[in-house]
Amino acid sequence: MDWVAMVTAQSMPDLSFEELNQACEGIATYAGNYRELTIVPPQAKLERNKLGAESHMYITMGMAVGQNVRDFLAAMEQTVPDFSSKLVTGLRVRYADCYNAGYRGDRLFEAMISLLDRPTLQMKAANIAIVSYFFELCDIFEK
Repeated sequence: MDWVAMVTAQSMPDLSFEELNQACEGIATYAGNYRELTIVPPQAKLERNKLGAESHMYITMGMAVGQNVRDFLAAMEQTVPDFSSKLVTGLRVRYADCYNAGYRGDRLFEAMISLLDRPTLQMKAANIAIVSYFFELCDIFEK
């Protein structure tokens, strides 16, 4: 986990999870081109992270709309150039905090998809899509 070492106590006060809220709101209302896709997360990565059937199902659903997440983040980067880096840094900090608190496997995944206060179903789905997107890119969770 080299990226965990890069996230220091000095950078934590600058973090805001406003990026996650903005991304979830944007993705939840995004009228993108949702296609019927069969996406299968890498089995080895699921096993290495001790993720069970429910987490696997959420990741599969989230990865199916990964292009929408990618498109939204690219659009945000046009007006807020460091938006994606702040979002992934916030997710990495949350992951490290949960990991250091002893969360593993499905419990850790559940903590990562439960980051919003009082989310709507659409916002929760967007949170799952974002976590799954960064899971697929190996930006969070073990590779």
